[in-house]
Amino acid sequence: MLGMDLLKAQIQKDLLSITALRVEETYTKLLSKRNPAEVMKKRRKLIFLQYIKKSCEDFLTKQYGYKVTVNLETLRNSLYTKILLKYLELLFQVPFYVLIDPKSDIVSFKLFIFKKF
Repeated sequence: MLGMDLLKAQIQKDLLSITALRVEETYTKLLSKRNPAEVMKKRRKLIFLQYIKKSCEDFLTKQYGYKVTVNLETLRNSLYTKILLKYLELLFQVPFYVLIDPKSDIVSFKLFIFKKF
């Protein structure tokens, strides 16, 4: 049923707004740390998995009208998540590093590599 609902524009807007809010919260929380780049480097997979988990829970709760809890281990083992984790750096880390230092060499290099795809 949810698959059919995702075709609706309002459902897509809900998903976009929830994920954007969760990215903002995640990055803001990281930026409040003493050394945010180091925290991202060391805990990137866990941070990203928790972001996906929270986004999924919020979205599903909104759609179904009752609290939905996503098992982190099940999420980690899903094919979709495994594919996302392969591109973790480009999807999640580079945007964060741009916030810290937009002129960083690492950011320029990663964006250069990304353009090659």
